[in-house]
Amino acid sequence: MSTLPDGWHRHPLGDLARVKSGFAFKSADWTEHGVPVVKIANVKNSGLSLEDCSFVSTSVAASVPDFELANGDVLISMTGYVGQVCRVDTDRQLLLNQRVGRLTIRDEHTTDIGYLYYYMRQRNVQDAFNSLGYGSAQANISPALIGSIPVRLPPLSQQQAIAEVLAALDDKIAANRKLADTADALAAAIYLGAAAESSEQRALSDVASLISRGVAPKYTEDESELTVLNQKCIRGQRISLAPARRTLGSKVQQPKRLQPNDVLVNSTGAGTLGRVARWTGDDDATVDSHVSIVRFDPDGIDPTCAGFALLHAQKTIEMMGEGSTGQTELSREQLSKLALRFITRDREAAVAEKLRALSTASAQALDESSRLAVIRDTLLPHLMSGSRTVRAVERQVEQVL
Repeated sequence: MSTLPDGWHRHPLGDLARVKSGFAFKSADWTEHGVPVVKIANVKNSGLSLEDCSFVSTSVAASVPDFELANGDVLISMTGYVGQVCRVDTDRQLLLNQRVGRLTIRDEHTTDIGYLYYYMRQRNVQDAFNSLGYGSAQANISPALIGSIPVRLPPLSQQQAIAEVLAALDDKIAANRKLADTADALAAAIYLGAAAESSEQRALSDVASLISRGVAPKYTEDESELTVLNQKCIRGQRISLAPARRTLGSKVQQPKRLQPNDVLVNSTGAGTLGRVARWTGDDDATVDSHVSIVRFDPDGIDPTCAGFALLHAQKTIEMMGEGSTGQTELSREQLSKLALRFITRDREAAVAEKLRALSTASAQALDESSRLAVIRDTLLPHLMSGSRTVRAVERQVEQVL
């Protein structure tokens, strides 16, 4: 066991905080709208996601006040992907479902909740949570097992300083995400406004030079090989390369290598089918066979404007799958027949210029957030072990904020 810096102590997590699971709502409690309930799927290391939330009525919410969340609460998933940790970052009324734990500090004079949150975000601690998971169908972890994790604890003032410097990076990441959200929303509004003023309906096949599924990957761990995106990469009309893998580039023909302004459409499986995102990067990449590539003919339509038309049609595309539940597929033929409202040619150039500017602003903000996240995750184990002090890293953090 490694030596602790002067003034630091080692404690089981359970000695520092309580972990209490959420409420077991009944099936009859669920409603279409109302007060959101945070379930396991909403708790991610990347942050609290309120997408695909379940709801209960205000009367049900009023009956379980002990399970109402507050801004700043630290949550941990206890089933499935056990040990995922996030903080509540909203004042919105939220409730906590079973199998999601909430941490509460036992003694605020000795332990800082922000420090514990970041401590639990470390890779080695995440691995420890995973190793403690039990169950054959899906992993589970109990409050007692969570509480058994050892914590290296500096004096309270150092805990607070460590949490503060890491939170400064997270605050900038959150601000960038908000900027990207605003840019994306404005771009969507500009497209919809222009389409309402002057547009024409055409089938997707009339304006696309390519509508095709991706490749059957030949996976490799060689980082120099071609990036291959999968359906997990497409969410919220954005593309994340985090879940992407590598495939042998020699096996991928040029038409199936992504080009700027391609639109990617998830084409397999209930719940994922129909998700759409524009590819604006210049990385050498392709997609697997569960994703369709739509490439527009620039001689017949502006690819940027056309891409936004396809984004706007996501809800329609989600309903186009064919086949049995869980095995739904979106065929090339079905996608080709999709009728869309495209901005007329005389308006395209002016609208496309605005859309490209906003898309660039959004992408730059998200790229900066990714770089800041790498810095945060690099500093995290050093600060938590005491191998680097807050004073030593403050200048590095100030330079990037």
